[in-house]
Amino acid sequence: MESRSVSADFLAETHVGSLLRFAGDTEAVALLRRAFDVLASGSDDVPLDFLELRDVTIEFRLGARGGMRRTSASAFTYQGDRDQWESRALLLDPLVTGAPGFQYLGDDALGDVGVVVTTYADASL
Repeated sequence: MESRSVSADFLAETHVGSLLRFAGDTEAVALLRRAFDVLASGSDDVPLDFLELRDVTIEFRLGARGGMRRTSASAFTYQGDRDQWESRALLLDPLVTGAPGFQYLGDDALGDVGVVVTTYADASL
């Protein structure tokens, strides 16, 4: 069985500002969606072994409303309450049902870094 992974990397300068990009095929993005579902259920015991981090570390946190925050040059915290994690999971549905594309995960006002998920083979936006 082929291992599925979602790569995560930081894009410092894009046309919409700084972004943390998650990229993978539809099956890999489904793993990310399931991780968001776990957080939406109220558990912070999230399996993240499918993430392939490229020179970044990311902590997923269940708590108060929040977004993606840069905590150091290469470290990030992605926080949200249960409703936010549920919304983020639902936003990934078009990508996990086979439609190639990308999806911004909002919360821009609550974090200092935007978040985007892409299923394009070249990880483009």
